Amino acid sequence: MPYVDNAILDMSVLNQNSSSSRENVLQVNKPLNKKATKEAENTFEFNHLVHDLKSPVNSLKGIVELANINLKGDEAQEYLSMIRNCVNSLESRITSTLDMYQKGTLGRDGELIDFNVLVNNVLASMDHAEGYSDVHFDVNVDVQGQFYSSYATLESILQNLLENAVKYRCQDTKQCKVKVHIKNNYEGVQIRVSDNGIGISDDKLPHIFDAHFKSDLVKSSNGLGLFIVKKAVEKIHGDLKVYSKEGQGTTFLINLPNLND
Repeated sequence: MPYVDNAILDMSVLNQNSSSSRENVLQVNKPLNKKATKEAENTFEFNHLVHDLKSPVNSLKGIVELANINLKGDEAQEYLSMIRNCVNSLESRITSTLDMYQKGTLGRDGELIDFNVLVNNVLASMDHAEGYSDVHFDVNVDVQGQFYSSYATLESILQNLLENAVKYRCQDTKQCKVKVHIKNNYEGVQIRVSDNGIGISDDKLPHIFDAHFKSDLVKSSNGLGLFIVKKAVEKIHGDLKVYSKEGQGTTFLINLPNLND
């Protein structure tokens, strides 16, 4: 029965082709599924970390209000007002960052950026931070034309990098320097933040962007700053490089595209 034999043969070939196609689809989808899973894990971890930050902020707000009731005198009230402003600013940053990340809008909004205003605002917010007065800041902004990106994201990036530079400053308080140089590059803007601080050892350098990584020299750090910086740079489609030598300092180099489309 040649007809039946041919039909059976055709069905066998069809099944083989179908099986092969399914295998090909699975092979193509495998890296995509792996990438999607990794992105979902990163999103969950980021949201979890930001939520973790809210707890100590809320506790600190409660302590400030108790102190406000019990402490008297103009000087005490002045310091409490400074603390309250810092806590409110931090709470606002955490809330806005989490909100934008959850909505998927972090880094997608193209706002016209004035880098002079941006850097000045970040430095002003650090004015009362421990060690700030020990550091000489060299700021040079030379950006021609209009540059669009997410202001909140850029603010978070600079805030974390500069806070790290102050936290890990050099031991000689008369020589502590931090440079913030921003200029045009081939695709948009390049931000360079460099310091002459304690630097990072070769064995730890590959891990500094991991969640909860922190230096042994600063016990109070929660290790989230550079993790947040890396995620923020990725969200505005930039790339981030770091160069460091222990005992000499660290340089962060960020290249960002112009989000004016």
